[in-house]
Amino acid sequence: MEIVDTHVHLYAEDEARYPMKESPLRPPPRTGTLAHLRQVTSRAGVTKVVAVQAGTAYLYDNRFLAETVKANRDWMTGICLLDPGNAGSSLELTRLVKNYGLRGIRVGFPNTRQLEGLLGIWETARRLGVVVCAHFKGDYFETLARFLERFPEVPVVLDHCAYMSASEAPGLPTLKALLKLRRPRNLYLKLSFVVMGSLKPYPCPDTMALAKRLIEGFGAERCMWGGCFPTELWIPRVTYEQHLRIFTEEMGLDPGARKAILETTPISLWFTP
Repeated sequence: MEIVDTHVHLYAEDEARYPMKESPLRPPPRTGTLAHLRQVTSRAGVTKVVAVQAGTAYLYDNRFLAETVKANRDWMTGICLLDPGNAGSSLELTRLVKNYGLRGIRVGFPNTRQLEGLLGIWETARRLGVVVCAHFKGDYFETLARFLERFPEVPVVLDHCAYMSASEAPGLPTLKALLKLRRPRNLYLKLSFVVMGSLKPYPCPDTMALAKRLIEGFGAERCMWGGCFPTELWIPRVTYEQHLRIFTEEMGLDPGARKAILETTPISLWFTP
């Protein structure tokens, strides 16, 4: 079985060539680089990765991401980040997909002023046949539902399951809202919230239980794992190998579900033309 990591943030070693934005969020020294990624994925048995633009470091400057993806297309693809308020973002998405092989765009729902720009980006994603990653919390589920209905051909991945957290118990509003969205078949879940949303130490049994409920509700064929590399920055309570082990061993998934989440679903979305 191949293992695909659908959520990797990369950081350039050459900051003169790829400068960061003002007041960036940096990973700890010697982490987050391409060399570090190769090291941890090789050790963990991960064979393919999806690199997500590190907006907290580079904002809308996708040069490092795009050039890194193009140079490593045998095992990597990428998701760009563009300003929905910029009229040129749809054209830039087209350029990044055609020239560099990127397979998706990450969007949020910050305010209604940018709604028109988001519609244009979604329309471009439909035309190009790429994935939209929705990066937001639960305040925008109604907006997401409208986009899913308007663009049923566009696969949409919900990053971090809208930051679901065990702290929402006993009401679990995010879980309930997500389960109401399971009918649109073009919505997929990135189960990368398990560590960041947990109130317990490894193996995070409280959020593992939430992930299982999502897998049951949506089906494993619409779920995927994201490693949150570099874990030293994003989920420092666990190592990269431990994060993967939650899904390969600790969660007790049956072989079919495990294969769908770690291999079949992400390959169909990110690595199938």
